[in-house]
Amino acid sequence: MRLMPRIVALLMLALLAPLVPAQEASRALERIFGDYEQDYLRLNPHEATLRGERRYNAMLADGISAEFLAAERALAQRYLGALDALDIAALNATQRNSVATLRFNLELARERHATGFAAKQALMPLNQFKGLHLELAQLGSGNGVQPFATAADHEAWLARAAQWPHWVDIAIANMRRGITEGVVLPRVLAERVLPQLEAHIVDDPRESVFWRPVTRLAPGTGRDALEPGYRALITRAIVPGYRKLHGFIRDEYLPAARDSVGRSALPDGANWYALDIRANTTLALDADTIHRTGLAQVALLRQEFGKMRERMGFESTLRDFFEHLRTSKTYLHPSAEAALQAYRAVKIDVARQLPTLFGRIPKADYKVRPVEDFRAASAAGGSYQRPDAAGTRPGVFYLNTHDLTRIPTYETMTLSLHEAAPGHHFQIAIATESEQLPDFQRFGYITAFGEGWALYAETLGHDLGVFDDPLQYVGFLHSRLFRANRLVVDTGLHAKGWSREQAIAYFLDNSPMSEADATAEVDRYMAWPGQALAYMTGALEIERLRERAGRELGERFDLREFHDEVLGDGIIPLPVLQTKIDRWIEARRVADGN
Repeated sequence: MRLMPRIVALLMLALLAPLVPAQEASRALERIFGDYEQDYLRLNPHEATLRGERRYNAMLADGISAEFLAAERALAQRYLGALDALDIAALNATQRNSVATLRFNLELARERHATGFAAKQALMPLNQFKGLHLELAQLGSGNGVQPFATAADHEAWLARAAQWPHWVDIAIANMRRGITEGVVLPRVLAERVLPQLEAHIVDDPRESVFWRPVTRLAPGTGRDALEPGYRALITRAIVPGYRKLHGFIRDEYLPAARDSVGRSALPDGANWYALDIRANTTLALDADTIHRTGLAQVALLRQEFGKMRERMGFESTLRDFFEHLRTSKTYLHPSAEAALQAYRAVKIDVARQLPTLFGRIPKADYKVRPVEDFRAASAAGGSYQRPDAAGTRPGVFYLNTHDLTRIPTYETMTLSLHEAAPGHHFQIAIATESEQLPDFQRFGYITAFGEGWALYAETLGHDLGVFDDPLQYVGFLHSRLFRANRLVVDTGLHAKGWSREQAIAYFLDNSPMSEADATAEVDRYMAWPGQALAYMTGALEIERLRERAGRELGERFDLREFHDEVLGDGIIPLPVLQTKIDRWIEARRVADGN
């Protein structure tokens, strides 16, 4: 009988033995994730502000200096080493997904630095679509993610923005080096930056967008105490920095800018673009394969457009139908306010039906707001800004009402499904609200997943029945064709030697886009090679996984469960999503005894 306690103890140890490595591996993984996030946010303080982490609000993001590039490379090396030391077999499936996602991000960063492409990109630190010259104004306008609720918030912003002239000096030095090495922007992109810079060169500080946080303060001692600081910031740092950058680009950079438009025209451009493709699609695809996929999708969608042309009683050619949609004032919102109200009405209508497609609805709300004037001319028709993790700031669906021809009424439903619910808002808010995921999955972004989901979300208009309206279905086809065209045009520009004019003409021949919109899109792809490939690539993969799950599970397939599974681990590369859905399908089979 005395042996029984020892036997029981030994049995308990045998049962618990497998748990010990799992617990140790989990604790080690938690430490790695926690340390990585803090190191990452120190290096990327604007990302910290976006997440609602205020400790770094007085720091200005660098992103282009030699010191930053060295620190970013060291970060990737350090944490890849930490992941290599983990006992992956002792982790659960969700943890392995997280490790695979972080590894993808770190290996990509390491490759960008090892190939020298990270350093080359820093030689082109801004363009008409992105750069600190735009981001700084968004932060300082009072409408962005930079908080201005307390005196400490204002002081943090004044300290952050005071570093702007130093960044300008680094950017100019980098661009001068780029001129020497032949790594410069296409001339047309450099030209489009000039009015963006000029908008912030003002004589009266009160005319600056950076004065707006002051105007929102109530009159009194608090405002009186802050006004001198803002006046000094704008007159001594903000305006001189923008003026210096404007003068350099106008007088020195523009004459040296290039006439070519594609990545392949730059030194080692073909390999650089191959890395752009992998970074944005997360898949091992080449430019030729993507180009062929795009051509096939364009052909299919043109056929569907032809059917809609006949259904709407339009008897002329498809090209004439495109021209009609492009130019008819019938499809324009009567005013900017009317457009905003239309999208706010869609928000209410769609929200009522979404519980039929999702088991999990985000707690955070979103607001529909117009794009700010200072960036509207070059901004997309719609964009989304995430809510903060604390639940104090809602998501924002920015609608660009600057040019109403760019947001025709037939796009209202599809654009809302993409940018807001259940597109970016669901994907981003659900991830942000998760307390189980590491922060790089809650707050990070992988374009193929995020934009792929948003484009897939447009297809849910079929499930919601909103595309029974022929005009709104035309909007869906337009959006879909737009993203298929992107596969063709982006690879055409960067791998096949297309000219800017050739790319614009392709859009006009194969979509109802206006020439102004097509031009803005082509200029965007020139500025951001490969990013446009992620949308259709990601959507097609999610649609393929849905079709496969439905085929293999038959009547056991639950669309709500599928959507929750896709979004449940936050942002992940497409190969990780493939593995995740494979496991889910198998688990459903086992649960049903098959």
